[in-house]
Amino acid sequence: MLTNDIATFLDGLAVAEEGTNMFRHDMPADPDTALCLYEYSAGDPDQYLDKPGLTVRTRALSADAARQLMQDVETAISFKGDLILSGTKYLIIAPLGSPAPNGRDERGRYEFVQNFSAIVAR
Repeated sequence: MLTNDIATFLDGLAVAEEGTNMFRHDMPADPDTALCLYEYSAGDPDQYLDKPGLTVRTRALSADAARQLMQDVETAISFKGDLILSGTKYLIIAPLGSPAPNGRDERGRYEFVQNFSAIVAR
């Protein structure tokens, strides 16, 4: 599963710590600075490739901090070439556009979102 692999990868690079300030599928109210990974179907798979998509949402007390956290994620996971995570071979993970401001949450914290496309060998 893409979110599991990316969470483990980001944790290993010390971008964020899973369960502390990085979550999958649901972002809790705390801590103030956090990110969440959401997986979706980005295209029809074929007999050789899967094409999952990933949405990353970051949050922080300042817009600059939320944007920097997103930039750290983008820098860590964007690549072309083979990357094997938990036995899964990723051929590419690419951003679909740039990080977008998503306003403020109910506590006034700034949020950014960004989508990524992946191509995975079966």
